Amino acid sequence: MDSAADACSALALRLANVDPPASPASPATRQEWDALAQSTLDVVPHIRRLFGQAVLDPPPAARRRGKAQIVNKRIAHALEGLDLDPLDIDSAEALFTCVSDAPRAKREDAALRVLCRGFEPHLLLRPYAKAPPSILEMRLTSRELADVADVVARLARRHTLLTSAATADLGHSWAARVVHNVEALKFALDWRTISGPGSQVHKSRFYSHAFAATIAPQIPRGDDPRVYIAVYKKQEYQLWKRDTVEPLVTARNRLLLLYNTFGAGVLCDPVWNLQDLASHASRDLPAVLIGLSECRAVAEDLLVRHQNGVHTLLVALDELAGSRVRLFVHQFLTDNPPVGLSFSSTM
Repeated sequence: MDSAADACSALALRLANVDPPASPASPATRQEWDALAQSTLDVVPHIRRLFGQAVLDPPPAARRRGKAQIVNKRIAHALEGLDLDPLDIDSAEALFTCVSDAPRAKREDAALRVLCRGFEPHLLLRPYAKAPPSILEMRLTSRELADVADVVARLARRHTLLTSAATADLGHSWAARVVHNVEALKFALDWRTISGPGSQVHKSRFYSHAFAATIAPQIPRGDDPRVYIAVYKKQEYQLWKRDTVEPLVTARNRLLLLYNTFGAGVLCDPVWNLQDLASHASRDLPAVLIGLSECRAVAEDLLVRHQNGVHTLLVALDELAGSRVRLFVHQFLTDNPPVGLSFSSTM
């Protein structure tokens, strides 16, 4: 640090004692200014070390304070939803029809605020209250349209067919995502049971079994998969575990934290898909979720929020995917209410 300060002081002294060159400047004056320019370039790294580093790399305590401020601001924004009316039918439908290109943190914050608001009781999502048309139905309708003589009428009816099919497909994809997320919650619940002494051994066994299943065709018949992986696939296994599966396990655990905090409404909002909760999550989301899960104001409204979310979810699933899917999801919600709620209080 002293050498950097000395270099800066020496440069300042030279700048104070050198007069600007006359025009045209003598060779001696030009040489003096060339040397001064070189001295300026030489001292730039010292200036960066003296002043720039403190700006570019704040001390750890300052970084922690900055992160805490961001997290607290995001939590406060989400909690504003507690003072808003529950989502009505138009607002709820917007969750499924509007695709946001906002930064990930902005979308997360908006979705968390929605979870704090919850849904109106007895809410039914109208645009998705129909099953997607089958391929046969599409073909039959298309044949009928071929007989419509008026081209404008034919265009209008074909447009209606395409848009209604696209809307129904969107709703069908939503229902499939709900089932997928229910399985992810079941995974996270099982994962939580592996704790205490020996837990890492069990988790390592899971990773080995899962990786062996992905490369099963490559393992010679009769070989021990664990030995084969250790000998021939060690690096591939480590990369697969780090980049593919561990982020998914983390995402499933985050989804469970959301479910325990906000109830069934988490399954209604397509923002909370596993891919975005894994590698695409904002940097501060884990701290935000933990902060909200520890907020007493959120916990106090959990029962009503969960009951309304259950109703909205099951009614929509019944219309979109049929009674079997509805019963499958209902059974999960019955067997696994959010932490702190019993079955009798949720139905």
